[in-house]
This record gives sequence, structure tokens and C-alpha cells, in this order.
Amino acid sequence: RKPLRLICRNMAKLFSALLALNAVCLPNIDALNGYSYVVDTWGEIALPFRTEVCQHALARSTVNEFSLYTCRESDNVQVVDRMTFEDNECDVDSNDTIAKITTLRSTPDVNDSSSTMIPSYLKYDCEEDISWQNNADENAEQDIDIYMMTVHAICDLEPPSQRYLHLANDVCFLLSNTTVAVGNSTQLRTFYGKLSCSGNTFTTVLYSDSECSSQVVSRTIDIYDCVHWLYANETGFPFDLNARLGRCDDSAANSWLRWNFMNFSILIVSSVFAFLLA
Repeated sequence: RKPLRLICRNMAKLFSALLALNAVCLPNIDALNGYSYVVDTWGEIALPFRTEVCQHALARSTVNEFSLYTCRESDNVQVVDRMTFEDNECDVDSNDTIAKITTLRSTPDVNDSSSTMIPSYLKYDCEEDISWQNNADENAEQDIDIYMMTVHAICDLEPPSQRYLHLANDVCFLLSNTTVAVGNSTQLRTFYGKLSCSGNTFTTVLYSDSECSSQVVSRTIDIYDCVHWLYANETGFPFDLNARLGRCDDSAANSWLRWNFMNFSILIVSSVFAFLLA
């Protein structure tokens, strides 16, 4: 009886720890309702992030840094606010959880003479988000999870080192400017990218031009596979970047149900072991 109680106690602790790890490490997946996008930096590269979605930033010093992009109008100009948080809830109503707010804009701020440098990678589309804000009542029943992919980057490492990214579908963007070896010398090479998904397959195509017409390479990743996504000579990272597709387009409900079913199963098993301890 005592060995059984010891085993049950340890198993209950294990499953409780798994539930706690889920709460701490993953962004708030209940907020998968992005619509517009913004191309912003993620370490040495840039990616097309969806707005209104809490997702992992790439901080080297901590895994508990999350970003949320929101669109608004300022002096009749559309801008994007990047809010950085130290928890995965991305609670915009709590000033205590917002670590930093940075405003991104594609035109200089007429009220700030220092904001004349616009990064070459910066690109965004806020039309649909702002239209949504202006017609919230009419859009209440509309599905706004379309054209979004969730990618689990650095999937070869255990949580919490993995990063969950919510990316825009079919946007041509400047991925990187990286130095590559050519013979006995080096040269600067620019990569543009376009991401898309269909069903359970995530596709990344790299191009050599800003119109995304001169293809360099194309790669696909299936929903359950953790494989190479981007290589070091394409990103400037000191490592190759692996990824797994978490969701594609309107499959959010399936992914959400799959994840919550897993949590529910863990909770049931944990409860069984706790019952056996009684």
C-alpha cells in the first residue's frame, strides 16, 4: 500500500507541474483573434506578426517576454503600438504588466523631429483592424481568425525555450540582411520571404527581390513535424532555426480543442492519482 501511495503522490505532483508549466510558458491562446499584421524584428530577422495576439518575443536574457501589437490612428496616420509584457496574458488593462510600449510608424512623426528613420523592414497593414474597431457592433459575429498561422519556433528544445509565433499568411516581407561566404570573401545577401499554409502544411518561400518574384528556395513543414525552418546563413543566427506548425488559417478551434483536451486529460489523470492517495 505504501509503495502505491508513493507512486500516486509522485505522479500527481508530475501532472500538477505539467499544468503549471502550461500556464507559465504559453501565450494566452484564447486571444487568437488577430486581423491585420506588422513586419517587425525578431532577433536578427524580421517576421510578419499578426496584431491583437499575445506571442513570444525573442529575448536572449529571459523566456518570459511576450509582445502584443495593436493598431490605432494618430493624427490621421495609422500606427502600430508594440507592447511588451513579462507574462503570457498580455493584459493591456493592467499597467503593472506592461514593461514597454513602442510606437511603430511608416511615416515620420510630425510632432517628433527625431523619428525620421524608418526601418527598411517595417511594413504593416492596419486597415481591417481599424475598420473593425470603428464597426465593432456590426462585426461581432464575424470570424477574424482567417489568414493566420501559429508556428512553434525552436521546437527542438523543451519548454519554456520554445517560442510561439502568430504570423500573417501570404505577406511579402524583408526577412534578413546577412553576410555569406563567397569563395575567399564575404558579401551581404538580402532575403525576402513569404509564408503560407494550407491544411496541415506550412510553406516558407525565400526570394532575392522585394516583389517576392525571384524564388531562391521553398520549404514545407507538416503540422506534427519539428524540422529545419530557416538556416543560419539565411538569418544571421548562430544556429539553424527549427519550427513546427501549430495551426493554419481557420483551424484555430481544432488546435484550441486539441490543447485543452490534453489539459483536461492531465487534470483527470492527476485527480485519479489524488483520489488513490485519499
